[in-house]
Amino acid sequence: HLIKLGVWDESIGFDIVLRDLIFGEEQFEKLFNKLQSEGNPNNDEDDWYSISLNTSMLVDVEFSVIVGNGEIIRTTEGEVNEIGSIRFKIYNSNLVSKYQLWEAADASSGDEEWLMAQFLKLFEEELEACSPKFLTLNNLSLKSEYRNKGYGTEAIKELIRLSHILDIDYIVLHPTPIENIDFNDESKMKRIEEIDRLIAFYSKLDFDTYRFEDNDPIMVFDMNSLSNG
Repeated sequence: HLIKLGVWDESIGFDIVLRDLIFGEEQFEKLFNKLQSEGNPNNDEDDWYSISLNTSMLVDVEFSVIVGNGEIIRTTEGEVNEIGSIRFKIYNSNLVSKYQLWEAADASSGDEEWLMAQFLKLFEEELEACSPKFLTLNNLSLKSEYRNKGYGTEAIKELIRLSHILDIDYIVLHPTPIENIDFNDESKMKRIEEIDRLIAFYSKLDFDTYRFEDNDPIMVFDMNSLSNG
């Protein structure tokens, strides 16, 4: 799926289809205006670009999970570049039990199992009340030369748009560095600093921080906030 909402000259027809068939005009305008409120990080017409996600999704039939992978694409007037990658999974708690959710995450990786366990504890009431569909963001990374230029922010906005189209209720992630860090005092301090940096980054995109007891935090974007905003 190549999602390019916000690129007016290329996707206006697609915007209209989404508005009429999926959201309804009023709901689409709320979503579009909220995600575009900050505008393109680069407003110079000569330096125009857009960020999109080129994703593929496969169904893991054994565990009733959708596994998503994709590239982060930067499009300019003259070229199209792959600048990073993204990995995620989609779970539907209306189809499986909480134990089956945990079992599916455990079969994926230890990190996914930990994230699932924290989410199940912290959102127990929501899981019982409305059986939400949620997306776990496993990895979003940019090539070094494209970091600290606003592209990560735009990529997350694209993920939020995609999640809205897929009727996701929550986006869930563990704000922790990808690289392995030794457990000496200096490395522990660097890890804490990196977690704080990631929390600040995702908080600007309206992710909320949750912590169960003394564990690492998790961050959650409530898709309902788009409807209520």
